[in-house]
Amino acid sequence: MSLLAELATRISDLRRETTGTEALGVLLRRPETASALMRAVQQGAPSVPVEVEFSTQVASADGRPDVVARDEQREVVLIEGKYWFGFTPAQEMGTYLDRLHRAWQSSAPDDPHVGALVFVVPNRRVLEVKDKVGGFYALSDWRGIGDWHFADAPNGVVVAVCSWQQLLASLMATGTEDVIADCRQLLGLVDDVDRHAFVPWSEAQVGDRDTAQRIFQLVGLVESVRSRALRDGVATHAGGRQTSKRHDLSYGKILTLGGVQAILVVSPYLWAEHGETPIWLRFRAGAGLAREALGNVCRKTSDGVAVPVPIPTNQTEDDAVAGMVLSLAEAASKLEEARRRRATPPVVDDFDEADDL
Repeated sequence: MSLLAELATRISDLRRETTGTEALGVLLRRPETASALMRAVQQGAPSVPVEVEFSTQVASADGRPDVVARDEQREVVLIEGKYWFGFTPAQEMGTYLDRLHRAWQSSAPDDPHVGALVFVVPNRRVLEVKDKVGGFYALSDWRGIGDWHFADAPNGVVVAVCSWQQLLASLMATGTEDVIADCRQLLGLVDDVDRHAFVPWSEAQVGDRDTAQRIFQLVGLVESVRSRALRDGVATHAGGRQTSKRHDLSYGKILTLGGVQAILVVSPYLWAEHGETPIWLRFRAGAGLAREALGNVCRKTSDGVAVPVPIPTNQTEDDAVAGMVLSLAEAASKLEEARRRRATPPVVDDFDEADDL
C-alpha cells in the first residue's frame, strides 16, 4: 500500500475521496502535468487552451467543483473526481455546465471553446457515469477516443468521462521521475478506495444464486483439499483445534506443511486485496520460513504472510482438489527444505488472536 493510501485509511470515506481530488489538484499545479492533461482533453475539445493554471475547491454561489483550470480570462475546465458516492445536486442539475457557459459569455464569447466538464471515476464506473450524466444534461452522441469519452451539451460545453487510471496515465506520459512517483502514490490511493468502497448492487446481482452457491462451495473446497492433503501425507495436523473462523466471512482449516503450521483459508479480504484467488495459505509464526521458501508469491499481511492457492479452472471437483493438493505438496517440500537449512524445529502457531484472514 502506498504512503498516501496508508494515510487515507485513517480518515473517513468522504475525506478519502477529498484527499484524492486534492492530490490531483496538487499534481496539476505543475506546468508539465497541466499541459499533459489539457492535451488529453483536447482530444474531444480541440479548442481548449493548453496554457492554464489549476486550483482546487474554488467556491462560488453555484457550488464548489473539485478542480478548476483557468486561462488568462476565465474558467475553461472543471474536474469532478468521484469514487462511489452519488451525484451532488450541482452535478445533477447541470450547475457546472451553466457556470462554464456564463464565464464564456461574459469573458470570451468569441472563443470557440465554451468549456469542458470532466468526470474522473473508477474504471468500473465509467459506463454508469456516462449513462447518468448523459441523462442529466441531454447529451448528444458519445464519441470514444482511447479510454476517454466525450459528448456535447446543448449549451456547447463538452462533457468528458474517463477513469482515474487513464487520467494518471496521461500525466505519467510526461516521463519525469517526480511526476511518475506522485502519480503512482495517487493511483495507490485510488485503488485502495475503490477496493473498499461500497459498490452499488444491481438487481441481477442481488438475485444471483450462482454467486452465493460458489461462495458456499469454497468452504467445502477448503475442507476437501485439507482432507486430501492429510490423507496423501502432504500435510499433517498435530491435534487440537482444526478450524479457524474470523471476521470478514473468513473460514479456514489448520494444517502443517513441511513442519510449519498454517491455515488454508477462504479469505474475502485477501481476495479483494490481491485478486489472485479466494483461497490462501496464511502463515504467522512461520512467516519468515515462508518468505525464504516461497519467495515472491508471499503477500504481506498484518501479522505474517499469505500465499495464494490457485483454484484450477475448467476442472471437475476431484481434479481441482488434486491440483490444489499438488500446490500444497510443492509448498511443503520447499518449507521442509528451508527448515532443514536453518535447523529449525517444527513451527507451531495457535492462531488465537483475531486477524484479517
